[in-house]
Amino acid sequence: MKDARPLFPSYTKAEQTVDAGVHAAGVTFAVVASVWLLVEAADAVPGAHLAAMIVYCLGLVAMFSASAAYNLAPERRAKELLRRADHAAIFVMIAGSYTPFAVVVGGGAGIGMLVAVWAIAALGVFVKLRFPRRFDRLCVALYLAQGWIVLAALRPLMRTLPEDALTLLVAGGVVYTAGVPFHLMEWMRFHNVIWHVFVLAGAATQFFAIRAAVFPS
Repeated sequence: MKDARPLFPSYTKAEQTVDAGVHAAGVTFAVVASVWLLVEAADAVPGAHLAAMIVYCLGLVAMFSASAAYNLAPERRAKELLRRADHAAIFVMIAGSYTPFAVVVGGGAGIGMLVAVWAIAALGVFVKLRFPRRFDRLCVALYLAQGWIVLAALRPLMRTLPEDALTLLVAGGVVYTAGVPFHLMEWMRFHNVIWHVFVLAGAATQFFAIRAAVFPS
């Protein structure tokens, strides 16, 4: 027996309008924050730090752009491809967000962080692109595991990062995690909008965590 559920979630006009506003804010934030960070860093940090921030900024812009393209697109054939790109970009964004911290930590601990977050990202992207609409709960678990790699690297992070950077890093993870239940509450009106607000708030928090780590006061 075939699954009778619709291929894509159905939202009211009000939900779509508010979500469009949240995505406009998200894309604007990603672009402005990236330009601000890279201009500030261009002549102020070592090459490895600058490269790490470029990776982070690419992931940031990719995630918000892919999310906007998928969530705001009409239900046509391309929407399924956009859905895959949207979900895959989240893994890239999380790995990109950890890359500057790993470079700042350096040494074996930094390399370990890089290998762990990008290995999970590679697995997640592969699953999302190769097996769409399958293993969704596994991917949610991978998102959370990837996002909370900070716990495994807490000791070297505490030794290396300024206190405000570490606090903001953990706070960003808490914000992202707090939004996950809303993402799963498909029966609740505006659940998708609320989830995207949490994502935007988490991304903004971690942006300032990265600034505090790379440009310690």
